[in-house]
Amino acid sequence: MSTRRWVMPLKVATALTLSIVIALALGWNKPYWAAFAVIVMAATETNGHSLKKGRHRIIGTFAGVIIAFVLIDLFGQQPLAFLLVYSLIIAVCIYQQTNPKNGYAWTIGLMVSCVIIVMGKLSAEQTFTIAALRLQETILGVICFSFVFSVFSPVSSRIVLLNTLLSNAKTKQEKIEQAIIDIQSNEMLSRNVSWSDSLKYLARIDDLLQAAKTDSYQINSEFPIWETIRNEQNQWVLLGGHLSEAINLIDEKFTTEQKQALIAVLTALKNRYINSITLLSYVVENPQATNHCIRQHMVDHILFVAPFSLDSLLNCKELHHGALMMLAQNLAKMDALQASIYQHLTQAILSESPSEITLKKKPSSALFNISLDSERLINVFKILVIFWISVGLWLFIPMQGGVMIVLLSLVFGSVALSLPFVSPRYILMHMIVWSVLALFQYIFILPHLSQLWQLGLFYFINVFVLWFYFNQPQQVFHRLLGCQNLMLMTTSAIQLTPTYSVGTSLLTITLLSISLLVIFWVYNGIYSSQPEYVFLRQLSQFRIRLHFGLKKLVNENANKLLSLSFSTPVQAVSLAEMASTKISWANYEQIDQTQVTTLLNLGYRSCFYYRSFTDNYEQWQATQYNQSINTFIVGCVQELIAITGVTMICENVATTHASKLVVLQNKLTDYKDKLPSFYGQLTPDEMDKIYQLITSLLLLMGSLENVTEQVMKQSLYQLKFTPFGL
Repeated sequence: MSTRRWVMPLKVATALTLSIVIALALGWNKPYWAAFAVIVMAATETNGHSLKKGRHRIIGTFAGVIIAFVLIDLFGQQPLAFLLVYSLIIAVCIYQQTNPKNGYAWTIGLMVSCVIIVMGKLSAEQTFTIAALRLQETILGVICFSFVFSVFSPVSSRIVLLNTLLSNAKTKQEKIEQAIIDIQSNEMLSRNVSWSDSLKYLARIDDLLQAAKTDSYQINSEFPIWETIRNEQNQWVLLGGHLSEAINLIDEKFTTEQKQALIAVLTALKNRYINSITLLSYVVENPQATNHCIRQHMVDHILFVAPFSLDSLLNCKELHHGALMMLAQNLAKMDALQASIYQHLTQAILSESPSEITLKKKPSSALFNISLDSERLINVFKILVIFWISVGLWLFIPMQGGVMIVLLSLVFGSVALSLPFVSPRYILMHMIVWSVLALFQYIFILPHLSQLWQLGLFYFINVFVLWFYFNQPQQVFHRLLGCQNLMLMTTSAIQLTPTYSVGTSLLTITLLSISLLVIFWVYNGIYSSQPEYVFLRQLSQFRIRLHFGLKKLVNENANKLLSLSFSTPVQAVSLAEMASTKISWANYEQIDQTQVTTLLNLGYRSCFYYRSFTDNYEQWQATQYNQSINTFIVGCVQELIAITGVTMICENVATTHASKLVVLQNKLTDYKDKLPSFYGQLTPDEMDKIYQLITSLLLLMGSLENVTEQVMKQSLYQLKFTPFGL
């Protein structure tokens, strides 16, 4: 038995048992609320993620209590107004629940408010009692979890963060080594690069930084410099895009002198990454190492970065558009940026950051900025439909405990909508299985336990076995559902005065089944959340977000008061990629799964080129060297906006998309060939900027053409014909 296998189950079982025993010893009547807090916090990656989730759970509980009190006080005797205002609150909470920074707090706020309103029965005294009990049970669960997980074999978010930085540095080193091989063998730099890794990596770093800030004093105290490192990594992606533009402008092979210069700068860049790898590897392997040991290791193992000269590239006059100069400048900037990243990384690890670090934020042209996400808006619409259907069932169909349908529908509906591609039918089937197993123990074991320690041992064994057996990351759903059903089916046995009623448990299963059937119908019947539909919807969102992003880029009459924007295209591609992993491709014989992966990589590439073009155009707007050129570029972008304004996922339109993009590319290429006529009117540096701007737009158009052709080739519209059934 490996240490890793039994440590986590032992920690979870201990924390959960401790929370139940302490709650009962203190005379609190609903200890399962404390157990729920432990279960949810345990289903996270690191201590930082857990503590962050615990903090958000407490914040959300306080918010839910306040919401319940205010609604009952203001609208306790006005049912229609109460439901309408609460619907608005539900909409806001569900829209915010997928926010990566504080979405969990919004979810808990909604759940707690619903629990207090339903269980309090709109009675002031009972509502206050339920709210106070919920608060103290939640805080107890968070404290028990934090104590056990901090003392016993903690998993530091800082180490996970450093491991992620280390993995990225190794990947970059390999790519640089491959570039050196390409120059030596082919006398050219390869234009084929993997784009998705860098964009995913940035999102991963954001998540880990927020988690590590919670459980690592060192990260928290040096957080400004870690933010600087993250921003520099962001800048690296932009430089990578500009480097790709320069490479695509070069058609001739490098001379021997140019090859030597390029190899020198790439070797310097590789050595800087090796130094970062050396530093990160030592800190990860020796987390308790002192600053003196780290410095000594750096002195012994850090490679010397030799200076390089790029005169043969910077002074080359052979290419009139300065492509070699652009290449050299971007490589030099990347080398300087990596040197800065390494310096800041050393300061952050050794806690020797400068006294002041100012983070530059891009100023906004509008006073208020609102970003909309279509998938989150769909979730809002779905939860409101679920809520009103459950209210209708409660009001118009007489059944015992009918109000619980509203509570269960809202709670499980919010959970289902926050977990992409988790089918309510799947939840219902596993819920019944876990409920039956818990019910057997409730009938045959729990009535024979009369001591508190026996009750604690019962839950300890159950939770330990469940977490030990379902130990894989992909089995987290089984762990959560198994533990929560165990608590749900045995709630009456862990009261201050325990009762045993099979009828209550069976009623709970019945009401839960009705609620999940409502959720299932809405989940898959209205803007279906089946992976096929989500995949197609996100491909459309990728196009729509590019459309509105380009439109906003060239819009000179921007609203100074309110700025409305959509989420980034890369988020749509990322969700489409997630959906593609859940589709049963065997059901679609005409679609090649490997080609779908190629399509997604092309989508990431388009996002990469879109960022690069946006950066180039914003720099161009700040100068506008020539009005006629600017007018032409704006005209081309407007044509691209018109093309991306029409869907590409249907039988006929994709060919139109591709042909229009080809015509637009040819138009832009012909114009680029005529640029030498502007010599004398513009300086060489200004001409280089124009070539770079046009090249970045051509690369964006080419990548969109590739995406469109891949969509057309695979006939992805067939995914729309997925059958729906119970």
